[in-house]
Amino acid sequence: MTLLRISAGLSMALFLALAVLSKGWLEPGGALVFDSRLRGYDADAARAYLAALGPDAVALYLGLFRVLDTCFPILLTLSILLLARRAGPVPGVFPMIAVLAYLFFDLRENALVSEMLRAGAGVSDVLVQTASRATVLKWVLLGASALLLAGAHFLAHVGRGRG
Repeated sequence: MTLLRISAGLSMALFLALAVLSKGWLEPGGALVFDSRLRGYDADAARAYLAALGPDAVALYLGLFRVLDTCFPILLTLSILLLARRAGPVPGVFPMIAVLAYLFFDLRENALVSEMLRAGAGVSDVLVQTASRATVLKWVLLGASALLLAGAHFLAHVGRGRG
């Protein structure tokens, strides 16, 4: 089994586990976990979510969920890097740069969300704004990585057709 298949398979399994944990225990009243809010969140929304989480949910978020949510972006990034490498050195470099930036912001977001969870409903506006920006940038960069990866493979395919 190739490294790509292993990393992609583990990425999918971790994504599913994170979704189950989110839906089952970390979305009080249907409020999405911070990581899933594509457009970010404001201080009022963050405080309301933090106030709605019970101590067991906070412990789960800071424990198992955090561990899985640290492993997931690393494995996803590895999968995208391996796919980008197949496109060739020139077209593949752009999705590689984008996905490494995605990884930085996803891991940064995780650290900031942990700080917010520890602060609770009294979290500062600055911390919420910083975490929200990291969340939005994470999603933008992941989308850009996917588009650049598709473009790189298209260019590689077109280039091979001309040779």
